[in-house]
Amino acid sequence: MRLIIQPDDGVAPLVTAIKSAKKTIQIAVFRFDHKGVEEALKAAAAKGVKVTALIAYGNGGGTKSLRKLETRWLDAGITVTRTAGDLTRYHDKFFLIDSRILYVAETGSRTSPVKRLAIVNWDGSNHNYLTQGEGTVLSPRLSPDGQRVAYVSFAGGMPHVRVMDLDGSNDRALIAGPPAISFAPAFSPDGRKIAISIAREGNADIYVVPSTGGFPQRLTTTPGIDTAPSYSPDGRSIAFESDRGGRQQIYVMNADGSGQRRVTFSAGSHGSPAWSPKGDLIAFSLWNGGMLNIGIVAPDGSGEKTVTNGWQDERASWAPDGEFIVFQRTQQGSGLAWPYTVSLSGGEPKRLAIPQPGSDPDWSGVSQ
Repeated sequence: MRLIIQPDDGVAPLVTAIKSAKKTIQIAVFRFDHKGVEEALKAAAAKGVKVTALIAYGNGGGTKSLRKLETRWLDAGITVTRTAGDLTRYHDKFFLIDSRILYVAETGSRTSPVKRLAIVNWDGSNHNYLTQGEGTVLSPRLSPDGQRVAYVSFAGGMPHVRVMDLDGSNDRALIAGPPAISFAPAFSPDGRKIAISIAREGNADIYVVPSTGGFPQRLTTTPGIDTAPSYSPDGRSIAFESDRGGRQQIYVMNADGSGQRRVTFSAGSHGSPAWSPKGDLIAFSLWNGGMLNIGIVAPDGSGEKTVTNGWQDERASWAPDGEFIVFQRTQQGSGLAWPYTVSLSGGEPKRLAIPQPGSDPDWSGVSQ
């Protein structure tokens, strides 16, 4: 979920979001002197929420106030760190609430793999399994409110999209009507719809289905494989992957299927698009020169570039603040995939602290 506060709203939506936190809150602040928000953060820490704060190193005449704030927060059990000394005028502000990563945990042997849905806090803490490996699962996606999971199940021998509550209850097939091969689910920003791909007679198209279940509405009709839909944060557009031109590329269309246009044109195959929470970028997997890496491009097709330089990096998902990407990395010769995170500002990717290999990561949380 992305929490957007308009100027006239005041701090009430932010305080409400802080009070709703159950696991983690991340904060980056330059100056911070609103008592109501500070008290809400202290209360969250008191009830066991892991609160981590990044504060500016200095602020001229306000440095003493920053140090007092640090002391108050440390006394309340909040973890506090400072920016580097040369970032004394750090002006960014953001909150990430209950930021978690859903993924497919992979154990067992190569001949008898066990795939379970698992969820973990962004820092590797509070790891839990959502399923117990009864059947193969793929492509998990959290609903915007973080309370439901859409995923692909191979139960019964046919891959199909299912939806369940986060605690594993109320598990049901998404599509009503005759059975069909369905895959690649993606929630709409309001959580009311799920875009999926359905394969029939060697062709795959994008459909949309009510997230409570129902009959699918077809959005694409071009011969070829149309898959991996991803909604824009305003819900008005959908990015998707298509080989209709002979090679996989990223396309964008209106949410009703109209206005389809190609976005990527560089060498190689482009797939698995993921729209940034800010709406300004689309991440994707790029297969080129025998390497698979994560790239980004603007929705108008400009500014395409890669942000990883691995051997097999794929299946990107955005952090709620739009500044980090989690993806699946397989090291050459290992045969094992692990989720990694990378910052758009640069630096080496970091492996997620989880107890076993994993794939198909999906990042969620409330951001302001």
